[in-house]
Amino acid sequence: MLGNFIKETTATTGVGTVTLSAVTGFSRFSDQFSIGRLVAYAIEDGSNRETGIGTLGASNTLARTVLLSKLEAGVYSESPASGLTLSGSATVFLAPDRSALFAGFGGIATDAELYSAHVVLSAAPNRSQSDSLGEVVYFTPFLLLGRAKIKALSANCSAVGAGAISRFGLYSVGKDGLPDRLLVQTGNVDAASTGVKVASVTPTILAPGWYYTCLANRVGYPSYYAYATTQSKISTPMGGAWRYAYKVIAGWTELPDQIVSPTLNGGASGDFAISLIGA
Repeated sequence: MLGNFIKETTATTGVGTVTLSAVTGFSRFSDQFSIGRLVAYAIEDGSNRETGIGTLGASNTLARTVLLSKLEAGVYSESPASGLTLSGSATVFLAPDRSALFAGFGGIATDAELYSAHVVLSAAPNRSQSDSLGEVVYFTPFLLLGRAKIKALSANCSAVGAGAISRFGLYSVGKDGLPDRLLVQTGNVDAASTGVKVASVTPTILAPGWYYTCLANRVGYPSYYAYATTQSKISTPMGGAWRYAYKVIAGWTELPDQIVSPTLNGGASGDFAISLIGA
């Protein structure tokens, strides 16, 4: 995503994809990156500035895929709703935004889904919650490698429960490395049918770092598919290794704002995977 000595100009106007022109004495984006690659870019148009993650296209074009910051008419904003309206005489550099400098750009969200599955490993294809467990809230850690703006959470229901209701959430990590405070939650998700369930959350910007996805069911206790097949424990924010954390919360209607002393499970049962969907 980073390169050397890249600078081009653009005669493009407006807020869309830019067409790039070579600058004598500088390298081009296409010299160092293939079509479809994500690159860190900055645009300078007079006294206005924009940074983002762009997608390199054919014929020396650059789509402004994820907007990270903007300085326009002296006003600075992060994750702006729209990019600069270009004048037709702007300069485009390869230059990272400060928020992107964390172990690469693996966690940048666009319209794609970001799976926590890279840390969800299971010998079984789903996580089945039995009636004997009561109404339990489950947590699985994952590491986000770049800033992401999310608008929804998603999971794949693989086995229904009669009249079942589910809810997905996202929690921060406390000083002990365990789930701490609720960041976002969905509304109730109907788990009386199988398939991918997508539920909106308040659009939220996540900084790089550790988080916990959360799954809670009540009534019918359905199963949710895990996007992996190899049984293993999970690396955690504090370097430990266990399967998941859980907390019994009988009769829940909303996910709790804070989790105190969850139980850790180091067993070999299956796990769930929740997706983050970019805004």
